[in-house]
Amino acid sequence: MANTYTQMYLQFVFAVQNRMSFIQSDWKDELYKYIFVCTFSFHVCE
Repeated sequence: MANTYTQMYLQFVFAVQNRMSFIQSDWKDELYKYIFVCTFSFHVCE
């Protein structure tokens, strides 16, 4: 029986428009924690 392998690559790009930061400092740490958990524990973010 043949095996099928699938790879998926995700890329997140955070950019600013007109040099204004849209990630507010009061929730920036929580956002980065969420991204970190989602990156390394896929089942947590489903």
